[in-house]
Amino acid sequence: MEGLVKLSFYCFAAASISFVLSAICYISYALGRIRLRHAAFATPEGRTFTASSAEFLPGPSGAARFATMLAWFGVFFQGLAVLFRTIVSERGPYSNMYEFSLAFVFAVSLVYLIFERMYEVKQLGAIVMTIAVGMCLYIWS
Repeated sequence: MEGLVKLSFYCFAAASISFVLSAICYISYALGRIRLRHAAFATPEGRTFTASSAEFLPGPSGAARFATMLAWFGVFFQGLAVLFRTIVSERGPYSNMYEFSLAFVFAVSLVYLIFERMYEVKQLGAIVMTIAVGMCLYIWS
């Protein structure tokens, strides 16, 4: 049983790393690219005015695909961590805050990925994966 506890911890560590990288990629996709444009206008009187505008472009789609892949890796390893913890304790992983937090991160991430698959909205990953990373930091503490 000691081996399964260590394996559960290692799976959680792998899931945490995957969630952090996924959150970074989702944030870079959600922020997108901002292009600043400067224009000069001349009036009939000979005055020149300059104007600036910002244009918000969508983020790189490769970052979004990579973020989704990393999130699925994280869900897989988090699910294994919950499964191994359940086998060791011979009950559901809900008796203490550590086990409940493991299950919460797994459930939130899985529900988000199903939602993303159904509605193809990847910008929400920046919020959901940041919450998952925050919970992982809480678990580590």
